[in-house]
Amino acid sequence: MSQAVQPAGYPETLFHRLRSYDIGLPGQNILDLGTGTGYLAALWPDKKQE
Repeated sequence: MSQAVQPAGYPETLFHRLRSYDIGLPGQNILDLGTGTGYLAALWPDKKQE
């Protein structure tokens, strides 16, 4: 039985959707709980600049 393989990283649409809920706007502090490897938390500062 084979397992589905997910692409590395998060789709760009995730960050656009979060912004539509006013999450990740400049000046906000974000606490990311349960990140596992911390990949999302590591990407977030770059995404806040866009």
